[in-house]
Amino acid sequence: MTTTPSKSSSPTARPRRSAPAASTSTTPPTPTTSNNSATTSPNNSPASHRQPVRFTDTIRAALTDGHHAYIEISPHPVLTTAIQDTAETTDHPAVTTGTLRRNEGTWTRLLTSAAETYVHGAPVDWTALLPTDRSHRIELPTYPFQRERFWLDAPAPTGDVRAAGLTATGHPLLSALLPLADNDEHVLTGHLSLTTHPWLADHAVFGTALLPGTALVELALHAG
Repeated sequence: MTTTPSKSSSPTARPRRSAPAASTSTTPPTPTTSNNSATTSPNNSPASHRQPVRFTDTIRAALTDGHHAYIEISPHPVLTTAIQDTAETTDHPAVTTGTLRRNEGTWTRLLTSAAETYVHGAPVDWTALLPTDRSHRIELPTYPFQRERFWLDAPAPTGDVRAAGLTATGHPLLSALLPLADNDEHVLTGHLSLTTHPWLADHAVFGTALLPGTALVELALHAG
């Protein structure tokens, strides 16, 4: 994990010196802040293993000092969840990400992680990947994307409902009837839309057309 040195780990405890830390024993040390009194190095790493890490205190101190982007440099992230959980207990928003993932040790994964950090506001130098002499930035529009409808306003299809096994009723709302086979009940059906019934637009609430209550009463009376 990389971050800049923090001034303090808690109101009552301050690190005595800047100390290097590493994600694994095989990776080189990365300068950061240690809550241990001794410097972490190959010579005194056993002593460091015997002392509390105080990871949560360090992350909270870093957040308080204004560090809000955390990148875990490792083959697979194991600390990002703990960092995010710690940040959610404070009033300081933070973005956490890894570099690689298990079975995803490719440049695509690394660049995706960098992009995830970038879109959350962290600065990323893209010049090594996108030199200015071979590419250019495309500015996004300053206005919302405008949508335009291209569907044809075709007339509503009309046909003989008897061809579909229904009985025409002649009612303007419930235009078809289907007798049930196992009893004397019937199913009434119809189609309502602003195209077939333009008068529905006259009954709108906050711009949304609603079926009037009198129409519901008419449906119930006709089904009677």
